[in-house]
Amino acid sequence: MENARMDSKVRMNPRKMDNMATKLVKYDHSHRDCSDLVPRYSRQMLLSQVSCPGQRRLCNSKVLVVGAGGIGSAVIQYLAGAGIGHIDIMDFDKVELSNLHRQIIHDSKNVGMNKAISASLRVSQINDNICCQCFQDKLTYSNATQFITEKYHLIIDCTDNQPTRYIINDVCVLLNKPHIHGAAIGMEGQITVFVPHQGPCYRCLHPKPSVIEGCRSCASSGVLGPIPGLIGSLQAVEAIKLLLMMPGLEEPFTSNAAEPTAALNPLTGIDSNPCCLPCQERKSHNKPISVAPSPTQPLIGRMLQYDGESGEFHTFELPLCDPHCLVCSLSSSVRSLSGDTNADMDVNVDHSIDTLVNANPADAPQPDGIRTSPKSNRTHTLAEIHRITATRYADMLRHGKSHILLDVRPFTQFNMVSLQPWLPTSGRVLNYPYEMMIKNQQHVLDNIDSLRSLYDDDTLCPVYVLCKRGNDSILATKFLLKNGVTCVFNIDGGLLAW
Repeated sequence: MENARMDSKVRMNPRKMDNMATKLVKYDHSHRDCSDLVPRYSRQMLLSQVSCPGQRRLCNSKVLVVGAGGIGSAVIQYLAGAGIGHIDIMDFDKVELSNLHRQIIHDSKNVGMNKAISASLRVSQINDNICCQCFQDKLTYSNATQFITEKYHLIIDCTDNQPTRYIINDVCVLLNKPHIHGAAIGMEGQITVFVPHQGPCYRCLHPKPSVIEGCRSCASSGVLGPIPGLIGSLQAVEAIKLLLMMPGLEEPFTSNAAEPTAALNPLTGIDSNPCCLPCQERKSHNKPISVAPSPTQPLIGRMLQYDGESGEFHTFELPLCDPHCLVCSLSSSVRSLSGDTNADMDVNVDHSIDTLVNANPADAPQPDGIRTSPKSNRTHTLAEIHRITATRYADMLRHGKSHILLDVRPFTQFNMVSLQPWLPTSGRVLNYPYEMMIKNQQHVLDNIDSLRSLYDDDTLCPVYVLCKRGNDSILATKFLLKNGVTCVFNIDGGLLAW
């Protein structure tokens, strides 16, 4: 009944959920007897890598998960089940019906609800000992340091766009904070762990935003539901390994009998429990408390990729840190989180993180070719004379005017839905994905000429170019104009504006 009442309140006033989340009891497990943790966590406490001290460290860990989508759904639920004591969730987006096949932390009744709130409700159902706070803000350079703070032991990047990944990376490097990166698209995914100065950072691997990578999204390229779930599960494993301070980090958790309170876990600051029999037994034998007797290693400096088509996992070494990296290199000009936002990028100057965006836009995520959110579009310029709105094009269809519709979406999207049923009998549809147009340029031009030759009108039959959002269609229109095809018009906003 308690959860039902809380859910009812969220539905009536979702914005109040933030305050409700912060009122959850903050549990302190550092001095609890292990017997209190056994009923819930006994199966993982049986592992030598976890045991009682490790479980208490998990219960007192604080993690920020950015993104409560497909990957975040798995991460959040498994961390809650593992007993991570404080899980904060950040997501500005709302649950949509098309999300539910992969974002399994949400359900049908939460469609329209903020994802962070919806996820926190599920957390409370999985483990009522978890403190969970929601942030409904969009992460930007201007507010990043308000949310990614020193209180967190670990940041988990479950986002689906490059700009946010750059922000998370840059702030984590400057705060010397480890973060786990995961991505999934189509039938493939990847995961790696970034620990500042123990391997490359995300900006080392991607000095400048990739236009191709920025354009790929689940909405445009599709994704098989279990793929982000698998990547999120692997992220949860890596998170638990880091929080347990397994080998691979510089300061593994140790303690000794002579100074039982001198050596605390650098991540959690938790000492051994004087009431815990296993802890005291180890101390009595003057043995260091080690959570990692096995050679298990976090994915630091390595990337794990999964190919769903072949069912194969591949792990490969990442390149070393970029000596010219804007953030993590010794010559980096960005040294602090405050300063003149309009300063130049000269080396050895104490600049703020804002300079990554303001001082040198060429080195920061750009609007052209990069999705700044799942709902945003790229911006490409095209002369007004070669553009037409979806409304005007719909009016033209109602009047039955002859024309050629060039649909440059992938074949899978075209087969799911197309405008062919609305075309007049004299209209023609040509589905040619933009990527194929570039590879088979002459074939496309010949097809358009052949279709135009079917019309006996004195005037040239117009060509209207369509894609999903109006981005690739602009590029296709420019391509046709550049190759001498006249009377070509782009349908602004694409199919989503229909």
